[in-house]
Amino acid sequence: MRSATPALIACLAAACSANPPSAPTAPAPAAPAPVAPIDTRANAPGSRDVSGGYDESSQCLPRGDVVELKGELVVEPFGKGADGARLVTADGERWILTYGARDVHRELAGKQVTARGRVCDKQDEAIVGPHFDATTLTVD
Repeated sequence: MRSATPALIACLAAACSANPPSAPTAPAPAAPAPVAPIDTRANAPGSRDVSGGYDESSQCLPRGDVVELKGELVVEPFGKGADGARLVTADGERWILTYGARDVHRELAGKQVTARGRVCDKQDEAIVGPHFDATTLTVD
């Protein structure tokens, strides 16, 4: 039986002490493609202002470019006696628009809409799922 060389021992020791690879994490939803910087759709007839959908308690932090999401607007109970609003896209993604549905959300519930705004990062005890800070909703 041959004895191990010092280089082999050092190599094996380094491999044994290395941190194991971390478990794979689920990929984050793909952010929609940015819209053109000047977009007349934001001023289209029927476009409704829904800015301020997140209050300070939810701490949704917007990031990235202004984008558009298309889907069905759904108003549903989010718990604790509050109804929230989601946008359900054709591929089944359920984007959280607000934790407190307003009259405009209730009026457009069940309709196909285009939401214009920015993807945002949920904070603290937010509901699990992608969050979107919409500034306008337009019925398609």
